[in-house]
Amino acid sequence: MFAGSLGFVGAANVALADSPTKISAPALQALNLLLNDSWVFWNAALGVFMLGAAGACLTSPAAYRWLGRIAIVLGIALFIPFADFFALLASGLWIIAATLVLARR
Repeated sequence: MFAGSLGFVGAANVALADSPTKISAPALQALNLLLNDSWVFWNAALGVFMLGAAGACLTSPAAYRWLGRIAIVLGIALFIPFADFFALLASGLWIIAATLVLARR
């Protein structure tokens, strides 16, 4: 899902920047509107990612279950309006923390 949203945003950016004279004005407006609201795709994709990571961490040894508990809270919060912004920022910190914890292993 995350890769799909990344591909969509990348393709829309290329379409806007590559040939703006070859596309009609209403089509450019539609692409611009979709890009302005692309954060919805990113948050949903990151929410699914965090819920999957929570499932993986909760089935791991007890030393890593705290990562799973935090990930499940963030994964749910990414689907809640107005809480998703803070969950998005916290998810970035969670990814960094999980990387450091697992790299030390």
